[in-house]
Amino acid sequence: MNYHKTITRKDGRTCTLRNRTAEDGRALLKIFNLTHTQTD
Repeated sequence: MNYHKTITRKDGRTCTLRNRTAEDGRALLKIFNLTHTQTD
């Protein structure tokens, strides 16, 4: 099932809700590793 919806936030900005992708996973892992090395 593919999910793709654009909503308007209370402050007027738009936000897109969608399924995750493999690229999202790689970006999340990169951020996790970066923050993990900076904290205990």
